[in-house]
Amino acid sequence: MTGNSEVNAGTHPNFGLLLRTSKWILRRSAESLLPAEVLTRGKQGFAVPIGRWFRDGMLPSQPHAGIINPAFWAAHLATHRSGRSDQRLYLWSDLMLSRLRQTAAAPSPCPVMDSAA
Repeated sequence: MTGNSEVNAGTHPNFGLLLRTSKWILRRSAESLLPAEVLTRGKQGFAVPIGRWFRDGMLPSQPHAGIINPAFWAAHLATHRSGRSDQRLYLWSDLMLSRLRQTAAAPSPCPVMDSAA
């Protein structure tokens, strides 16, 4: 069995620190291809434009029947679309809950799962 000191003997003294630096190898390999501003900037998230999808009508204007009060849903959607308030979290959560309930209530398309019950 090899001890840590034997494994680490052949590596650069700062190798452990380098591994903890996010994407160090990727950044190093792209140095000749990308500007320094790109290589040195911090992490940047990717936001899904759910709010815009509801506003522009790309997501359903009402959840599945029987899940929540359609008038309540419509009021939140109208408020969101008008720009009076940001209702994307509420709308997305309810939409996902209604889809989950719809999926759970649907019969399984997999015969193996049906016979396991």
